Amino acid sequence: MVSYSENLYLSESIKEKKLNRIKRNIRQGRGRFDLYIISLSNNANDQLDIFHNSMFKQKLYRKFDIRIVGLAKSYDESLMLVERILQDTLEANHNADMKHYLMENFVS
Repeated sequence: MVSYSENLYLSESIKEKKLNRIKRNIRQGRGRFDLYIISLSNNANDQLDIFHNSMFKQKLYRKFDIRIVGLAKSYDESLMLVERILQDTLEANHNADMKHYLMENFVS
């Protein structure tokens, strides 16, 4: 099951008005060549995962609990979003626990 953060981090090249279409494409498993997803990691040792949205073409991945916190049009932009998330976390909590920060403040 896929869920989205209430305050989704978006790269500058993703237009807010196309967000519903992007979410629909992810839900239906339609591949987009230009979309990277940042999600909370299901692994206890990791905080965030970055993966290409083509992973959702595989039905296996749609069965996992994936909590999306950011969307970017390139891998480089996704890394910049992770930096922004880290900066926000450091300012708010004075530590680098991004997963806890995002779960506490953003994920619905």
